[in-house]
Amino acid sequence: FAALAVAAGALGSVGCSSEDSSRLTDIEATDEQLANRAYVISEESNDLFIVDLSNMSEVGNVDTGINGEANSNHMAMLSQDGSKIYVSASAQNAVVVVDTRTLEVVRRSDLGLHPTHSEACFDCAPYGRDELWVMNEDGGGPAMEDEDGDSAGQGSISIIDMATDEVVRTIVDDSFNVPHFARFSAGHAYIP
Repeated sequence: FAALAVAAGALGSVGCSSEDSSRLTDIEATDEQLANRAYVISEESNDLFIVDLSNMSEVGNVDTGINGEANSNHMAMLSQDGSKIYVSASAQNAVVVVDTRTLEVVRRSDLGLHPTHSEACFDCAPYGRDELWVMNEDGGGPAMEDEDGDSAGQGSISIIDMATDEVVRTIVDDSFNVPHFARFSAGHAYIP
């Protein structure tokens, strides 16, 4: 599955705009359709645009807004099977989960302060589950361990179980000044 997160301004090059959006919310997408989609977020408008890569047309537009204000959508990541897309809503300290078949927001998960980048870890050790690791640039977050203590003044990472969309842990470390991304290899997470 391909997911593209680019500036909304790039939609003009494929003939898309929020004014002429054709919504496809009453028909579920097939696996073939999902495999040919790109997802484009807008930091300023809360829009998630869905583009069919086979003909470069917009097939949907989802309002990911949480409370009527701009989310400052920063990044989007697809689940391994392509059935859900996770959008980091930095200004709302949350991630918005969208069902890619129905193009409906199905959940909001609260995170730490100013979540920006995320990385999916599929079949992630030690539990073997699919996880989304979200970087909270200003720290904090739900499901913090007692030993983590206060994260004020440093970043944190919230880990979401992608099967349940729940935050299962938020971790901090003295080295997380402003965590920017995570990479995974041989059962280890690397956070520069």
